[in-house]
Amino acid sequence: LGYQLITNEYSTSRYDSEVKAKSSQSIYNCNPYLGYVFDNKKFDFILGLQIPLFLVGEYNYSDTENHYRSNSSGIRELQYISESTTTINGGYITGLNSFLMVKFLVSKRFYLMSDISVGVLHSSMGRTLSTETTTTYYGTFFPGFPANYTSSDSDYTLKKTYFSAPEFSLGLGFKF
Repeated sequence: LGYQLITNEYSTSRYDSEVKAKSSQSIYNCNPYLGYVFDNKKFDFILGLQIPLFLVGEYNYSDTENHYRSNSSGIRELQYISESTTTINGGYITGLNSFLMVKFLVSKRFYLMSDISVGVLHSSMGRTLSTETTTTYYGTFFPGFPANYTSSDSDYTLKKTYFSAPEFSLGLGFKF
């Protein structure tokens, strides 16, 4: 079982613009598996199948862009601010993975382990992509301009079947 919250933030600054943005998305996962153990005194080999299921939350992105220009006196002046928000519905990813695990018993209770897995996944995400943008004008370039608001919804669906990237891991274990 697992949970992951992915968040990103960044900002850039130039003479003519400044941008601040952030995004977030959550993922829940459950990966049940069945395996067969080839037991040896020091080495165990485990061969099995895993059914990964990832529930992907809504993707949210927002940014604020400040745009500047030099006025007739050569002074840097705020021209307009553009604020936008984008949302994409979540979905799921599921499939079938195969794995091979090797465990080496170091002592009575401790062991080293390594595994490799690869498989086929199917993803179905999104239904709509919503974007809202508000632009507010300032300064001598746009005197008295009203704020501009735009909103759009469009279909955005990602349905794809693909081979998962091979995963390799190393670990330490403890027998109870």
